[in-house]
Amino acid sequence: YYGQNGSSGPGALGFHTEAPNLPGFSGVTVTDRARAAGYPGAPMQENMSIGTNSGGGAALGLTAAPYHRINMLSCHADVGIGVVNRIYTLDFGGVAPHCGPADNQLVAYPFPEQTDVPIGTHSQEVPNPMPDIAARQVGYPISLLGAPGTTVTLSSLTVTDSNGSSIPGRIVGTNTETGAPLGNYVFFMPLPGSSTGMYEWNTTYIVRAIGSFNGNPFALTWRFTTASL
Repeated sequence: YYGQNGSSGPGALGFHTEAPNLPGFSGVTVTDRARAAGYPGAPMQENMSIGTNSGGGAALGLTAAPYHRINMLSCHADVGIGVVNRIYTLDFGGVAPHCGPADNQLVAYPFPEQTDVPIGTHSQEVPNPMPDIAARQVGYPISLLGAPGTTVTLSSLTVTDSNGSSIPGRIVGTNTETGAPLGNYVFFMPLPGSSTGMYEWNTTYIVRAIGSFNGNPFALTWRFTTASL
């Protein structure tokens, strides 16, 4: 679809939907397109990365985008990948059995003791996690993910370096376009509070998160280290 209508550009064509009057149409939604291809799995989700030069770059970029990270970290039975004109499309289908966190577990990302963490990402994801912020570069998001059907909320999250300097940020637990709660997922977006609006290179940061998971209070502490310049 994008290959046959690429002159319009992905933005003009729309993300994740197809128009019946255009060449290559196979379904309005990702579920429609999966059924047209003979795939029966459900639920269906889709991620798109535009303008990257490699599959690895696309995966890293999608994981850096907090809403798209949900699909990258969740358990799916199948993943289909399509590439055309530097547009990478990942379709996720079904739920893999015996996969992912237990009902009483949370998955943190960056994960504890992770190294080579990017210092920042762009803020132009759709939906935009910070639609009121004009800066295009912000710090790398920190997220907590529970199993499907669970509920996680954050009352506070702090990120500090070894000197105790903190990174300003915002907790997001809803879809900023629809206002719908994310349920089993919540993330922290660092705000442009320094000259770069991002973390420092080759620096270890300590994360302290306080919140509620399925109605039970929790307090978590872990650390990660950013990449070297």
